[in-house]
This record gives sequence, structure tokens and C-alpha cells, in this order.
Amino acid sequence: MVTPETLKTATNRELQQYRHELGVERVSRLGTEALRTALIQSIDPNYQPENKVKVSASETNLPQMFFNRVMGLSDVAEVEKECTQLAQDLGLEKITAKSRSNKLAPYTKLFKGLEPTPDTRHLFFSYKAEGQKESIQRHLYFKYMGLADTNWAKESEKAQERKELKKGETKSSDAIANLLSEENKLFSVEKYLKVATTLLNSNDAWELAIGLTAVSARRLSEIVLLSEFSLGETPSYLPHKEYAVMIDGLAKKRDKVAKTATSLLIPANEFVTRINHLRALPEIVRVQELFDKLIGLEYDKEYCYKKCEEIFGKPCRDVTEMFFDFLPRVLDSGDNRKNILLRACSSKMLALRDLPNQNHQAQLRYTGLMTGHLLPTIKEDGSIGYDKNQEKNLSSTLHYTDYDPDTKDIPFLKDVVKISITPVLTNTLQLIEENEDMAVITELRTTIADLESELAAKNAEIETLRNQLANKTSTPRTEPRKDVADMTGEELLQTRKKGSTDEKLQRCYKALTEFNANATENRLNPTALILAKLSGCNRVAIGEWMKAHNDEIQSHRLTYQMTDEYYNNRYRKSDGVTTESLIEQIRQSYLK
Repeated sequence: MVTPETLKTATNRELQQYRHELGVERVSRLGTEALRTALIQSIDPNYQPENKVKVSASETNLPQMFFNRVMGLSDVAEVEKECTQLAQDLGLEKITAKSRSNKLAPYTKLFKGLEPTPDTRHLFFSYKAEGQKESIQRHLYFKYMGLADTNWAKESEKAQERKELKKGETKSSDAIANLLSEENKLFSVEKYLKVATTLLNSNDAWELAIGLTAVSARRLSEIVLLSEFSLGETPSYLPHKEYAVMIDGLAKKRDKVAKTATSLLIPANEFVTRINHLRALPEIVRVQELFDKLIGLEYDKEYCYKKCEEIFGKPCRDVTEMFFDFLPRVLDSGDNRKNILLRACSSKMLALRDLPNQNHQAQLRYTGLMTGHLLPTIKEDGSIGYDKNQEKNLSSTLHYTDYDPDTKDIPFLKDVVKISITPVLTNTLQLIEENEDMAVITELRTTIADLESELAAKNAEIETLRNQLANKTSTPRTEPRKDVADMTGEELLQTRKKGSTDEKLQRCYKALTEFNANATENRLNPTALILAKLSGCNRVAIGEWMKAHNDEIQSHRLTYQMTDEYYNNRYRKSDGVTTESLIEQIRQSYLK
């Protein structure tokens, strides 16, 4: 008999076995501790897990602890020694001045407000900031940490030069010229909205996060954890109240309180429903717990977000790259450009839909509002006013308007989200059940529409070929057609013959399992994403294949204790080992 005491000491593999015995469903993708909690609460509903917060070794030099140590010193040499040690611990000698300033932000924040007293006057020095007429007294921390003698204007120029140089290294001059010469960077509205709808109905945290970004023009950080979205009375400058939502907290405002509103491509109530569902998923709960923990340790808010972004940044960019590969190219190849492109496309559609008869300047300002570059002030007569200091931000907005939809008739989407919400199952673990059949139907409808379009194009090609061959003498085939099972890997990759998808997936899966059998430590969990990268097949086909071979796949996972769906994520922190490098090994040595 399974008891709470047995579950408290069970391994992840044992917990998965107990899950089947207890008949607890929809928890297989939870992490070990969240799964343990769910199983214990299925036996004892009143069980409350201990709130354990671990502090890593890298967090020993916490800002508040360092500040307290320095404030207890009266000798200048001791202050210099503490600062020198902090610089070594943080590795400041290896980074640029700008990066050093950013890394020290949570420490600098504590020293900024200090003023000398008769007893501490010797620990301060006279400092004159750039562009200021009068000097102020600053603590020696600023001097010893290299923040006092830096010419920040020159450092900004150097940073820009490095950025331009990096562009030149990653893009040839011909490629850059080709990109700049594109007069119109068009994208398909129909396909964009189909993909966004599919992602909105996904129960995968990263796919859902990108779906919400694609229909709101909000930053990914705001979607995942930094902003609160709510229904309510929205400003008059948003013309369609059903598609407008209030936002509390903006990514670029750091610790400042900022409230605004934005328009959406989907109804606001459905957007808020999916945001709440996203925040309850285990992956996002873990990100929020990390963020709250770092905030509690008095780290700077921007630093906390960057640490969290290390968890969700890459998987979200992978989703964007996989599902939105039909969008126009971008000049800047930086990682963040993938999701900025989504915001550019969605904000442009919002401006065209909400202000169809307005001039370019009005639509530009509206785009600035949707992307958060402008924060409006509402005048007494209800009209919109702007802080003149914000006008310079429109230069960033101009870059967002560089992408145009293939139609100006942007639809109002209704009933996009097909999800049923169940009551909270426990008071510590919120599980929201999605109607999986409806999600599958939505994906199949999207696939069918795409296939119908492809079929029409193929029929046109076939008719053209028939006309060309009508005047030519046909020659007998000298070689029989090859069956897909007899094709080489290169031939199989090029063909679309019936049965080729199953053959590709079967070979890729076999190669992956052989690789795992021969590996001593680094193995790959056969997930849909890994099979997609190996085979090049679409996700719908892969999902159907994995469902048909579920017993075989689950047996392989249990053999190597791959019970965690995100088993492969650990390679992001491994030195010299990534999922891409392991996939390349499989291609070279096992996939013939």
C-alpha cells in the first residue's frame, strides 16, 4: 500500500510507478517535487509541502550582505579590500564597463543614497557627473568599483561599434544589401493567425507563451511573469473594448509602477483565461518561484528577470523559429530578434485593424502604444497626450513598422481558445485541464487547410507538366521505382512518396535508441522536438507516429530513467554538450 511516508522518499522513477497505482492523471509532466506533492495530496488533501529555498554558492556575495559589511568599516584600506574582493568574485575584470555597471546595479542601488556624516566623511569623495555643473559626495565604493572615472558616452559608442562589428561578422555584405533592398517585407495574415491559434490551444508552456506574445505585441517577459493582465474599463483611445486589456507592470520600467492598456488580436476574456492557465503550469511556477526568491534577496529586478530568462528564453525562441519560419527575414541575427519580429507583425496588424482610415503618423503612434514605446496621458477632454521626452522612442517603433501584412483587412477573431477550466484540485497545486480532443481538432483543421492549399498548387503543376509532355515522346522507365524501405537516407530525405514519413521517423527513432544504448552518460529523450530536428517531419505527423508507438517509446524512456518530459533541457548548462551537438552525432554515426 502506498503511504505519504513512502512517497516522501521515493525517486522520480518510483513516483511515476506510484502515479499509475494511485490512478492520478495529468501530472506526468510535473517536476519531481511537484509530482511528489500531487501524489501525497491525492492521499492526504491537507498535506502542505515545506517551503524550502536553496541558495547556491554563487549567491554568497549578496548585495545587502556586502553593503552591511562595508557600512561596518571605518578604514579606507578595508573598504578597498572588500571592493577588490567583490570585483574578483563577480569576474568584473573580464567584462566591458557597460556590462560591469549592469552587473553591479543591485549593489550600486544600495550605495546611491548615502551621504557623509562627520564620522564617515573620510569614506566619501567629490564626484561630478557628466553634463552636471555641481559636484556631489559619493561613497568610495563607486571609485574602487570603477564606476566613477568611466566616460559613459564613449562606452556607449564602443558598445555600438561592437554591435555593428558583430553584424558584419555574422552577415556577408551581399546578404545585408539584399535585406536592405527589400521594399516590402510581407507576411501572410491567414497563416500567422492559424499558427497563433494553434499555439494558444497548446498545453505546452513555451508554445502557449509564444502564442500569447503573437496576439498581444507584449514582451515575452511581461507575458511570462512581469505583468498582470485584467479586464476592466479601458481608455477611449482603444476603439474595440472587447479586444482591450489593462496591464499593470512593464518590463522596461524596472521598479517603477507603470499601468497602461493594449489592444489584442483575440477577445480580452480569452486572452486573460490563457494567461492564467500559463501562470499555473509547472514550468512557469518554477520561473516565478526563482524570480520571487531573487527579489527577496534584494537583487535588482532587471537582474532577476535575466536569470529567469536563462530558463525560458531558448525554448521560446525555438518555438518561434519552428512555427513562424514563414515570416520575413530580419537584418539583426540576435536571439531576441525572433520574438521582436512577432511583436512587430502583431502591432502592425492591430494598427491597421483599429485605425483603418487614419494616416501613417496616427498608426505609428498607435503602434508605439501597443509595443510599450509610448505611455499615454489622458487629458480632461478624453484625448491622448504624450510626454515630449517619449517622442524619441518612436525611432524604435519605426523599425517595428517595417513589416507589412499581405492584406489590410485584419479579422476580429472570436472563440479562438477551446479550453474548459476545472475547479482548483488542491490549495497548493493548481491543475487546469485542457480539452485535448478540441486541441487536436484545431491542429488537424489547420493542417487540412494547409494541405488543401498545397494540393491545389500541385494540381496546377501537374497540369503544366502534362501540357509539356503532350508533345514529347515518352521513353520507357529503365529503372523500377524504389520502395521507401530500400532508399538511402539522402533519397528518403528528398522524397514525399507515400509511407516516407513513417520510414523517416522509424529510422530516426532507431538511430536515436542505438545512440542511447552506446552512450555512457549523455543521452537524448525521444521527444517530438528531437524527432522533428532529426527527420524534418511536421509536428502533427510526429504526434500521430509517437501515439502509435507510445508503448515502445515509454519503455525506452523508463530504461534510461527519462521520465521527465524536459530531460533534454539540462544540456543547456553543460560545458560543450548541447542537444544540437548530440543530434549531429546521431546524424553522422547512426543515421545512414
